[in-house]
Parts: sequence; structure tokens; C-alpha cells
Amino acid sequence: MPKTIMQKLNDVAAIISQPGGQATAKNVQNKAAAAILKGSKSPEWDAYMSLFAETTGQLNRLTFKDSTKDDFYMNRNVAYIVANGLCGTRTTTNTGANVDPVIDENIPDAPAH
Repeated sequence: MPKTIMQKLNDVAAIISQPGGQATAKNVQNKAAAAILKGSKSPEWDAYMSLFAETTGQLNRLTFKDSTKDDFYMNRNVAYIVANGLCGTRTTTNTGANVDPVIDENIPDAPAH
């Protein structure tokens, strides 16, 4: 069964906080920076968000391609996901900081949170 977006965010945070997690942190930082600089309609955005999605529905949620694409609160959660990615092991490893579990609500092919 696929994990929720929140579980994936926590998994990445756990990897980054482990000894040797700097390589993963750098990868996340680089992908987050590229996503921010290229924008939410770019392949770079999709590549970054794919770190936290295991299903097409989850990726659609994180790339503004589902029914919540115009929902300010949902979009704010997605913005936190990309902004948190710029933080590395020297600041915070919490890739899910300020992301509400509502991010996982009503995704057709994903588990309930």
C-alpha cells in the first residue's frame, strides 16, 4: 500500500537527520531550488514533488493538477513543502514543517491519512 504524502515527508526528514543524510539533504535542496526557480508548471517542480508522491493522485495534488488546484489553503501546504526543501541539516530537517495533514485528504488512489 502506498504511503501518504505526510508519511513520505517524514521519511525524507528521517533520512536527512541520520548520519550520512547530507547527500540526501543536498539532493532535496537542489531539487527544491530548481523547482522554485523554474516554477510550478516546470519539469523541475514535478521532479521535486515526486520525492513525496507514490501515486499519480498524490503527484497531481502536489503539482496543482487535481480538483484542489484553486484551493488557497491546499496550495499553501504545497508551498511549504517546496520551501522546506531549501532547509538542510544545518537548519531543519523537517520537510513537513507547517504542512497540514489535509494535504492527503480525498486523493483517489492514495491511502487515507
